[in-house]
Amino acid sequence: MLLRTQSLDAGRWAGLPTLPYGECRRTPPPRAEASELVPEQLRDRTTHWAEGPTLRHSVTRYRIETCSWLAQVTARGRLGAPWRWVAAEGLADLALPAPHLKLLRRVLSAGSPPR
Repeated sequence: MLLRTQSLDAGRWAGLPTLPYGECRRTPPPRAEASELVPEQLRDRTTHWAEGPTLRHSVTRYRIETCSWLAQVTARGRLGAPWRWVAAEGLADLALPAPHLKLLRRVLSAGSPPR
C-alpha cells in the first residue's frame, strides 16, 4: 500500500499516514483525475486501474461519498518523503484516520488489487 505522511502543519490529520487523496467533483471520479494523486515518479509505472470500494456517510447535513481506485504499480522503487510503502500486514500498527482505515479494511477484505 502507498501511504503519504501528512505534514505537522497540515491541519486535519497532521502527522498521520493517509492514502493518497483529493477532492473530486464527479462521482465516480474519472481515472485520469485519480492518477493525478499518484506521485509523479510512479505515474508511468502504474497500470491495471480498477474502481475500488465506495463509502457513503453523513456528517450533519452533508452527504459525503468516498470513491477509490486501485492500481498495480510495477517496479515500486524508493520514494522520498512524504511517501512510503507499507505491507498490508503492517497496516494494523499504524494510526490512520477513520475514513482511510475503513476504506483499507474494505479493500483488503475484497481481496487483492487488480493485476
